[in-house]
Parts: sequence; C-alpha cells; structure tokens
Amino acid sequence: MKKKILALVLSLALCFSLVPMGSAAGSAQEEMAGKLKSLGLFLGDEQGNFNLDKAPTRVEALVMLVRALGQDGEARAAGKSHPFADVPEWADGYVSLAYAKGYTKGVSDTQFGADSTASCEMYLTFLLRALGYHDGAEGDFTYDQPFLLAYEAGILPCSIELQDFRRAHVVEATVAALFAGVKGSDQALHETLEAAGAFSAQAFADAFPGDPFATEKALAAQVDKALQDQLAQEELSEDAARARQSMLVSYSQADGVTTALAAVETATAQPGENGVPSYSGSFSSRQLTFSADGELLDIQTPTKLSVAGAARYQLFQDKFSNFLYQVVKQEAADKLQGGEPSSTYAAAVAALQAHGEYSLRQSFESDYGTVFLYDLGVNPNGSCGYLTFIAKAPCAKGEGATVGLPQPRHSLWTNAKPPQTAQLSEDGKTFTYTYHYDEPIEAAGRIERAAGDFVYTLDLTTGEVAAQEPQVPQDANTHAASLERVVNEAGYVTEQQLDTPTCTVVLRYFQGGNGQRSYFLELVFKAGVDGMEEGTALGLPLPVTRDDGTGEAGFPVYYTDRAPDTLELSPDGSTLSYTYTGDIFFAGNSKSAVIDLKTGIQL
Repeated sequence: MKKKILALVLSLALCFSLVPMGSAAGSAQEEMAGKLKSLGLFLGDEQGNFNLDKAPTRVEALVMLVRALGQDGEARAAGKSHPFADVPEWADGYVSLAYAKGYTKGVSDTQFGADSTASCEMYLTFLLRALGYHDGAEGDFTYDQPFLLAYEAGILPCSIELQDFRRAHVVEATVAALFAGVKGSDQALHETLEAAGAFSAQAFADAFPGDPFATEKALAAQVDKALQDQLAQEELSEDAARARQSMLVSYSQADGVTTALAAVETATAQPGENGVPSYSGSFSSRQLTFSADGELLDIQTPTKLSVAGAARYQLFQDKFSNFLYQVVKQEAADKLQGGEPSSTYAAAVAALQAHGEYSLRQSFESDYGTVFLYDLGVNPNGSCGYLTFIAKAPCAKGEGATVGLPQPRHSLWTNAKPPQTAQLSEDGKTFTYTYHYDEPIEAAGRIERAAGDFVYTLDLTTGEVAAQEPQVPQDANTHAASLERVVNEAGYVTEQQLDTPTCTVVLRYFQGGNGQRSYFLELVFKAGVDGMEEGTALGLPLPVTRDDGTGEAGFPVYYTDRAPDTLELSPDGSTLSYTYTGDIFFAGNSKSAVIDLKTGIQL
C-alpha cells in the first residue's frame, strides 16, 4: 500500500507539470492547488500555472495509473514498443508497459488518443485504487461506475462536474481523497502519506488546518439520516421490504437555513409468485431544509429546480440511476430474505402453487425445506423448468423463506431449462443440480454465456447457493474476436469492410437456397467507446428492396436484396453515410442515412 500511495504522490506531481498550457482562472480551487503544491502533490506547468480550466489528457491519466500500480521503474525502462504514432516521447515507456500488460488499448491500430480528455470516471477510479479499493466483476466497484463508492468514500464533492471534467475538479477530488479513509484502515489517506514520508504532519496541518469539504460531508450524512428516518415511517405491507439510497446533488445556505437537493433511489421487494422476488423502484428528487443547529425543518418534492440544480440532477439520473437501482434493489432483496418470514412453510408453498400457470415437474423434500422444479405456462421455445427452494423451520433462512435458485441462460430465447441432473444428498442437507452446454450463447457479436459444465450446490441448512460456472474467456469479446465471428459466420459472405477509430463497418449478405441475397450492414465496436462494450456487433437499418409476398408462416417476406448504392466514411472516420435509390418500399424512390460511429445512432 505504501508503494501505491507514494506512486500517487509522484504521479500527481509529474502529470500536472508535464505539458505547458495557458493561464488558469483564479478560484477557490486555485487556493487548494497552491496548498497541494506546498506538499509536493501538484506542480503546475513550466511557468507555474495550474491551468485549472483545462482537462487532463488520456496519456496523463495513464501515467497516473502505471505509477499507482507501483510500476514506475519498469515503465521508465520499457522504452517504445507500442504501435501508436501520437504518444509523446516522455510517455513512451508508460504506454508500452500498459499496452503490453493489457491495461489499455488505442483508439485505433496506430493512434492511442494521447491528447483526448480523461473522464471523471477515470480519475475517480484511480483515486479509489489509491485508497485500497479494487475494481472489476468481483471487486468493490467497476471502472465505469465508480460514482456511488466515490460518493460514499467522500471524494465526490458537489462542485465536481461529471461531464465537463477539468483540472480544477482534479484538485477538489484529490483534496477530498486526502481526508478520506483508506480501505481496511482507520487512517485517512493524508495520515498514511505522512507515515510513508511523503510530507510531515505539520506541513499538512499548515496547508489544511481542516477539511475544506467537512460541512458538505456532514450535510450529506444529515440528508441520508433524514431520508432513512422518513423511510422508517412509511407504511409497507408486512411481506415486503424497502431500501433507499440518497446522494447530495447541491446545497445553498442563506439566513441560517441550509437547503439541500438530493437524488433518491427507492426500491421495494415483494415475494414473487414464482419464488423469485418482484421489484419496483423510483428515482426522484427531494429538497430538504435544515436550521442552523442541524434540525430538519422540511422534506418535500421540489416543483421547480434551479437551472444548475436541474442540470446536475439530470446528470445523476442519466449517469447512474440504473446502476443505483440495482444496488438498492439488492439491499431490498437482502432485507426481504434476511427478515422474519411473514408466512409459514405451508403458506409459502400455497402461494407458489397458486400461480395460474404453475405446473410441477418434481420436488425434492428434506427436513430443511423443499426444492420445487416447475413450469409457468407454455413457452414456445421449450418448457421453463424453474427451481425454487422454500425453507422449513430448521433452515437458517427461517420457515417460509423462499429462494429462487440460479440457473444459466439456456438460449437467446429461453432463460431457463430443467437441469440435466438434480440430486438431494442422503443426509438431506445439500441439493446439487447441473447443466452442460457444448456451445456458448452469442448475442450482438459477443459471447454472453460460456460453454461447459455449470454446477450449483444449495446448502439447505443455510439457504445459500455455491456456483461453479465456466467463464467467458477474456479474449472472447475483443474487437478482433467478434469481428472474426461476424466475418466468418456460416452462410454469410462479406462484401466490404471499412475500418474506423471506433469500429469496423461490415457489409455482408446471406445467400439463400433460392439464390436470393439478404444484405446486412453492421458495426463491430472497438475498445474505449463510451456506452458500448468492446466486440458488440450492432446492425444498422437497411430499407426494404424486395417483397416476396407471403411466407409459409402467413407473414409478408420483406428484405434487402442489394448493397447500398453508396457507402462512405467521413474524412475523420466519425460518421458513415449510405444511400439507396429506386425500388425502395415504404420510403419512396430513395433512402439515405448518416450514422454516428460512436453510438450507432442515425443523425
């Protein structure tokens, strides 16, 4: 940890003294930057300017990452082995190391995007790593959603812009991080830095006699408590559970009264008829007012927000309302499963069987509960085969607790199928069920479910499930792998490929048994495109150019039987244009489109 902390100090000091830029505007952030400079954490450019109105670049952020991982010496010795033409000489070793280890990829085969802007997400991720948190599927957060953890850790002040991220916001987040706690320790980051010899405790106290964001952090805690108290007073059916998360959006103080705007996510969980809880949720705003001594005066839903407040609230909603809902939904589910069950075993079984389309296949009885294997209605792609465990009194879950058991997705059209093997142990304490798939599931060009053996073991004494599932190989969903699958798919012929900084454009057709061609135009995305997973294959809309009348199923048969008349990239490769003329169904005599190649959306 000390190596990582010291690496952060060095990275902050160097990365903001590397590239000389213009002058910065004076502000409260300028004062904070000066204090960081006194500690050796922030140096400015060759003229001493902090350039707080400028954005950090991608290559500067990458240097921070390499050093935060304790690989500065290795990077300095790496030299240039990367394939990019736009990396400044001073950063060659860092980019070469990161490229070789798979930390980063370019925006194209020959361009790194060195001067492109580093996002707020990127910098918060670096700070969280420095505080000892880990990102990834099994970590504390994911790199594209660090916001909630950053907020809870106290490194996301209200003044930080989530979209227009500047060096001023880097300063604020860094200062906030100095007062944040290191994971697994009772020390703040600045105390850990002091222990590591980065600067003395007296030097830090001289620079920062107190936390500049202490008032805001205390207000955030007040807001959360007030909203949790409100939640406790809400009426709720006895078999349901509810959870709530709030984030301080903005605040103002006038005449001894503090007014706070909060974004609030609420989720309610209820036992589902098929053994799986059902959920409802809402993302809303709340305006809270507090007296000078911290007493709550009022909570209301604002009818009108200030321009600044509305803009920031909208950003909160756009950037992570869905993510926050999943977090709160899980909290509600945990409450539902962990609370005292409101029904007996018999009542829970009756509720499951009361579903109008319930059809039992098999049940597995034990002293600790029963596992039900059943269908719900008619599935045109095969029987469902759901699995639900209902606990009896000896189980730690409590009598009547209902647990929907995990099952791998069977296909693109069918979520669940009966397990291939299912067995209760002789002592009635474990239930094991398995699946085997020879082929993976592919959707939108990506491998979404691996092939292999899926083994699940339910501990009936606790109601907990252990899963052994084959993982999708790390290289299965790269741009190259997905492109190869698209280009080499059986029955298809690739007619044209166009490479761009964000994706590869593929024009291909399927050759039918009657000799007719059916054309498809797709984008296979590369890494580093915001909002689009690497390897995603996105089909673009083509106009109908052929009508073959009514097919065997009684539906009209429409398709595109020819390539576009024109298919062109813009000079910078950011847009794709294509046109069709003559014999266009539903669109007159011509059809044209311009596609944004970062989103796949028609402009």
